[in-house]
Amino acid sequence: MKSVLNIENIPNELKELPNWVLFDENKIPLQTNGHRASVTNPKHWSTFEEVVESYTLSELVCRGIGVVAPPTREFTFLDFDNCVDDQGNLSDLAKEWMEGVEGYAELSPSGKGIHIISRTTIPASKKIKGIEIYNSARYFTVTGNTLNAHGKIPNTPQDISGIVNKYFGERSYQKVVDEGDIFANLKPIAANWSIQEIEKRILSRFNPDMEFPQWLETGMGIHHQTQGSVEGLELWKKWSSQGNKFKSGECERRWRTFNNTSTNAVTLATLIHRANEIAPDRKSIEEPMDVQPLQKDLFAPIHELAFRDPIPLKWLWENLIPEGYCTALYGRGGIGKSVLALQLGVCVANGIPLFGIQTGQGRVLGIFSEDDNEIILRRAKAIFQHYELHDYKECSKNLDIWGAAGVDQLMLGFDRTGKRVEHKPFKRLELQLKEAYEKGEGYKLLILDNIAQIFGGDEINRSNVTSFVGALTGLASRYECAVFLIGHVAKQKDSEWSGSTAWDGSLRSRLFINMNDDGTTTLGNPKANYGKNKDLLLQMENIVFKKLDNSYSDAQKQALKNTIKLAIIDYTDKQETTSHSKSAPNNVIEKMIEDGKLPEKQKREAKSLLAEMVKNEEILTKQKLFKKEDRHWATGLQVVGEVSPLEKELI
Repeated sequence: MKSVLNIENIPNELKELPNWVLFDENKIPLQTNGHRASVTNPKHWSTFEEVVESYTLSELVCRGIGVVAPPTREFTFLDFDNCVDDQGNLSDLAKEWMEGVEGYAELSPSGKGIHIISRTTIPASKKIKGIEIYNSARYFTVTGNTLNAHGKIPNTPQDISGIVNKYFGERSYQKVVDEGDIFANLKPIAANWSIQEIEKRILSRFNPDMEFPQWLETGMGIHHQTQGSVEGLELWKKWSSQGNKFKSGECERRWRTFNNTSTNAVTLATLIHRANEIAPDRKSIEEPMDVQPLQKDLFAPIHELAFRDPIPLKWLWENLIPEGYCTALYGRGGIGKSVLALQLGVCVANGIPLFGIQTGQGRVLGIFSEDDNEIILRRAKAIFQHYELHDYKECSKNLDIWGAAGVDQLMLGFDRTGKRVEHKPFKRLELQLKEAYEKGEGYKLLILDNIAQIFGGDEINRSNVTSFVGALTGLASRYECAVFLIGHVAKQKDSEWSGSTAWDGSLRSRLFINMNDDGTTTLGNPKANYGKNKDLLLQMENIVFKKLDNSYSDAQKQALKNTIKLAIIDYTDKQETTSHSKSAPNNVIEKMIEDGKLPEKQKREAKSLLAEMVKNEEILTKQKLFKKEDRHWATGLQVVGEVSPLEKELI
C-alpha cells in the first residue's frame, strides 16, 4: 500500500537535494529502475522530481519516497518509533523532543512514529531504544504529513546537547555501532604519522573556524591517531586557537568525552579524505605504506615440476563449478534459478549426482534473499522426494539454508573514492565460514541468491565488479569452497548477464539458464576456463528440474544438416536472404520454423548444427547472393558447393 504524500509541505532545501530514493514494503531503499539502492552510492540516487514521477506514474512496487542523508552531514535526522497513539496523540517523550528541537517534523508512513529534520551541532550518529539520530549513511522516509507547524528547517545549527545528553549522556558524540559486530572496533592508527606531519600536512588545510561538527571530528581524528595523548590535545588546541571561535577550556572538555569512544569511527583517514576534498588543486595526501618487494614464496614453484605433478583442479560439480572459485548462474526472472541452486545444494549435501553429473559431497551454506524459510521448506521437500530422500533429518544435516527475504543482505559497497566497503552481512558471512573451517567442518558450497541484493556497487563499473567478484573469490580460496552466485540478465534480447563485461571476465565459470519455446529449459556453460559440458535440456516438474534426453545420432544430425542446407538454397532461389545471427530477423532457423520446414522441438539442435557448419565453413556468411531492385547486392548465407546467383550471372 502506497503512503499518502503531501509534496507541498516538504521543505524546498530537501527537494533540491539529488539524494532521493524509493522504498518498498520492507523499507528497503530502491532506485527508480526498481533495483536496490545503496545509501553510500550517489549513482543510485535521483532528484526529487524523478522519484515522485516514478512513485506516482510507474508500475514499480514501492511504498513511498525517502531522502538519503547528505555525506556533508548538513542535516540531522531524528527518528522516534511508536510515539503516536491511535487518536494521533504524541507521547510525553515525543512532545519533549518536539519542544526541544527546532526543525521540520512529520508523521512516519505508518502514522505511529515521527521524524524531525534539523541542523544541529551533533557531529555523529547515535541510537537508543525508540530514538535514533543520524546525519550520514542512512535514508529517511518522507511523507510531508507535518506536525504542529513544524514545517521549516533552521538555517543555522541548533545546540541540542542538553536534551541529547539527558537521554544519551556524555557518550552522545559516539558513532552508532552494533555491539554484536566484532569488527567495528578494528580501526588501527595510521603508521608513520607524527604530530608534526599531522599539523603540516593536514591541519594546514583546515580552517579552525569551520562548522562545529567538523571541528569536533577533527579533534576525534587526532584523539584516535594519538591514542588520547597530551601531545594530541596540545596539537588540537594550538590549531583551534588560531580561529576566532576558540574558547579556552573547550578542547580539554571535549577531549575527555572522547576517552570512552572506543567505537569512534573518525580516524586519521577521515581527516586525510577531508583535506583532499578541501584542497583538490594541491597534491593529494596519501598515507605512507609499508611497501616491500614481492617475496619469493609468492611465486609459483615451477621448479617443483621436476619431482611432482601439479595438484589436480577440484570440481564441486564436474566440469561446471570448480572449487576455490566463484561461479555465477544467470537467467531471466521466474525461470527457476533459485530452485536449481537449492537442488544443487541438496545434491552436494548428500553426494548425489545432479543431472547425471557428479557432485562433491559436503556442507552447504545458502542465503536466498528473495525467498522466506517456508518457501525454502516447500522446495526442499519436493527435491527430497524426487531423489527419494525420506529421512529428512539425515538428508538435511549438511544443509544450512536461510530464506532471508526482507532482511538487508547488502554485503559489499564502495565509497566515493571507489574503495570497497565490507558491510556487516559480509563480515558475518566470513565469520560463519571461518569458524566452520577452523573446526574442520568447512562448507563445500556457498550459494548467494542474488547479486542485486548483496552488491552495493555500480554494475557497469568494471572496478566495482572486479573488486566484488575478487572478494567472493577470496572467500572461496581461503575456506576451500565454491561460491555460487545467482544473477538476473539485462532486459536486452539474448543478454546473458547484466552490466559490465567484467562480470564475465572476472568469473572462472558462468552458467546460463534459458527457457525454450517448447517450455523446456536449457542449462548451458558459455564461460568455462577449466572445463566444458554440453548443454543440458531440463524440464521443471513439481518444483524440481529433471533432465531430458536431447541426444541425436550421427545419422540424425547429418539429416538435420541437410535439411538446413536445402532450406538455405531454397530461400536463395526465391531471392530471400538468410542469416545465422541469433538476433537477425531473417535467422534461417527461425524462418524454417515459421514456414513449417522445421519442427519447434528441433530448434535447439538445429541452431547448434548451424553454428557448427558455419565454423567448419560448410556454410559461408555474408556472401553476395543476388541483386536487389536498387541494384545493390543482397548478402546472406550460402551453402558451400552450390552455385550462387552471382556465379550463375557471371557464367
